Amino acid sequence: MRTCPKCDYSLVGLPERHGCPECGLDYGPDVVVLHQAKPYAVAMSIVFVLSVPLWIYTLDEWTDIGMVVFFAAMGIPALRTLLSKRRNRVVILHDGFLLVGWDGHEQQIRWTSVASCEVDRMGGGVKIKGRDGKKMDVLDYPYLGSMRRSEEFVRLAKARMTAAPACSASHDPTTID
Repeated sequence: MRTCPKCDYSLVGLPERHGCPECGLDYGPDVVVLHQAKPYAVAMSIVFVLSVPLWIYTLDEWTDIGMVVFFAAMGIPALRTLLSKRRNRVVILHDGFLLVGWDGHEQQIRWTSVASCEVDRMGGGVKIKGRDGKKMDVLDYPYLGSMRRSEEFVRLAKARMTAAPACSASHDPTTID
């Protein structure tokens, strides 16, 4: 691992298993990082660019301002994702997972609060249910950007969830699941 999956701090020269000096995240060979698929951003950008003539056409008529709002809402995030060096990523840890957005927004979820997770075949994302039975809708398709990454997350999550009860609050960071 060359950079910290949470804050992008350079880890060159540091031990294979350690805490990030910048943000404190424990990293090691058991930490898995799933980056948002770049093809998703490219596809969204192509859709946006191809829709620009339609967008300009609707500006002349002023009758369908909803079209303008729709194309702007689709295109701006797609271009931002394509041009941004940072992509959304999911960091799978021994005790949970961390969602890190392109803008640095973070959300951490512990395996002990997750009852189940499965690939949403209709939407392409991941359905995650909490122990309270409520849906934790945190991994939609754009976050990971491909069905393969959604399936990989579910596979890894299920393996980590079965090991989660063995992890205590004062776990040894040198233990590999």
